[in-house]
Amino acid sequence: MSLGRRLTPRVFFLYMVSSSFAVVRWLTLLLTLVLASTLAGRAQIVDDSTKAVYGPKTTRVIYEAEVRRDSVGGTPLDTTLTQWPQARFWTHDTTFQQDLGVFGSASRPLLYQPNLQLGARFGRNVFDRNVREASEVPYYDSRSPYSFFRYVQGSAGEQVFELSYTRSLKKNFSIGVDYERIASNQILATSAASAQVEHNNFTIFGRYQNESGRYHLLANYSASRQATREQGGIQPSAAEQARIKKMGGVIDSLFNYGNEQVYLTAANNIDDRDAVHLLQTYRLLTKGFTAYHVFDIRRQYNGYTDTALPRDGSGNLLFYDNALRNPTATNDRATYRQIENTFGLLGRTERIEYNVYGRYRNAWLEEKSTPVGRSGTNPRLVAVGNSPNDTLNVKPRYYGQLFLGARPHSTTTPFTPLR
Repeated sequence: MSLGRRLTPRVFFLYMVSSSFAVVRWLTLLLTLVLASTLAGRAQIVDDSTKAVYGPKTTRVIYEAEVRRDSVGGTPLDTTLTQWPQARFWTHDTTFQQDLGVFGSASRPLLYQPNLQLGARFGRNVFDRNVREASEVPYYDSRSPYSFFRYVQGSAGEQVFELSYTRSLKKNFSIGVDYERIASNQILATSAASAQVEHNNFTIFGRYQNESGRYHLLANYSASRQATREQGGIQPSAAEQARIKKMGGVIDSLFNYGNEQVYLTAANNIDDRDAVHLLQTYRLLTKGFTAYHVFDIRRQYNGYTDTALPRDGSGNLLFYDNALRNPTATNDRATYRQIENTFGLLGRTERIEYNVYGRYRNAWLEEKSTPVGRSGTNPRLVAVGNSPNDTLNVKPRYYGQLFLGARPHSTTTPFTPLR
């Protein structure tokens, strides 16, 4: 019988073994290809993740001043670490300021600043440099979530802390939040409570534009709260007064700050603000001819309280004017509210840029103070400024103001966005 038709047990066994090895080889080869392809795919993903796809160049800062001029390209992030040691750059107003010697306290600018507000104003602006202006809130266009962190710590308790987070939910829509704290401790009379200034500000903001890029919306809400312990400055002791008199008015002995006496020990200043700000722009014809609407709601409350008026041995007031409404305490509160709408057209040509607008403002002012001739540390407050005699219940003073204006200027000067 031929070998091809009949296999001996040994030949049959060798055939089965060789067949099994072939199957194993094919399975091994197939498994190797699968694993190789998987590893190759993973290697590609890892390689992609090591590349700097997102960074400062993919995140842009957009300001309202740019959107008003139909420019939404934004500016790149400023990643340089400059101006950190200079205290005037810690707050939002970077002009030279004269304050009360404590960071975050009441201040006024030393450089001339023009009045940019039309019509009635509240006038209580000594804490303005700590507050972010609603029209200067930065918005972001980022492909990835963007976070900003700032922390400054001074040697005498000065502190600035800011944390901001924003992300794009869709291609043309982004939202963000920002929290900021400004604080400082007492320098004078440190044997008492050390905290003197504490300012907290919370802002939520968002931006939207349609697919064609003709409509843009910027909106933000901010809440600012500041509490300040007023000290009234150094009160010279008898020995210091004698030395100043001996030196002919030269003050050279009031520099032991922590052990000095102060005039005010129970005076507190509160400043609370809320603001809702919205800007809408729509390109009418070509780029450079745009209609816009600004909606602005503001509330500012300022309260000053002192229940321990300082007096000398003869009973005369040391810090305040003797002509007070209340001889034992002072309590002054004022609240200003406004709703403002602005509608306008803006455009530009090769040589001129123009802005024509109309603005209407509704404003209310309410003031309360201690009653005339009534003593006590906690008297019932009365409204002032509406009639010769103070009254307990009176409606706030109302202001309704309409403004029409135009502003042309040359376009030869390059535009610099706000920082």
